[in-house]
Amino acid sequence: MRLLIAHLFFALLLVSCEADPKESQNNTSANNSTNSNALTLKIADKTVAKEETFCLPVNASDFNKIVSIQYSVNWDPNILSFQGIKDFNLTALSIDNFGRNRTENGILTTSWFDPQVKGISIPNNTSIYSVCFKAVGDSGTKSQVLITSEPTVIEISNEKDVIGLNARRATIKIGE
Repeated sequence: MRLLIAHLFFALLLVSCEADPKESQNNTSANNSTNSNALTLKIADKTVAKEETFCLPVNASDFNKIVSIQYSVNWDPNILSFQGIKDFNLTALSIDNFGRNRTENGILTTSWFDPQVKGISIPNNTSIYSVCFKAVGDSGTKSQVLITSEPTVIEISNEKDVIGLNARRATIKIGE
């Protein structure tokens, strides 16, 4: 049964990673929303120098008995150049959980599930991973880094049900 669930989960990931966001009719974003029965993900604002390489921790709260998560991270690729993902801090989370084939377009997809299918809980404000960029835009420009359903639809499941996602978008400013 677990193998079937895992297979279906990754099949959905592959299909959603192939979707073209320009053709999508569901431009859903979880950014800055509030839902009391939801996982919360926060990415902090940051000011960086032009050509600086930096990483943004993705902090989770209300990560209670979570079985699976999937979503996309989007940014302006004319301002931020994707450099990688690191600091994995969630059971079974690795580079393999991230679709990196469209990062030159400002799209990073992610899909993770608890291999025990029991649900995992972590303390509030735990950084579950960091996404790294190089500031390539001109001084004075900015880009949001936000969690969306473009192209991978946001879906968070706990041990009992699909729940919501509260996400805080980050604004990255390139300083003078």
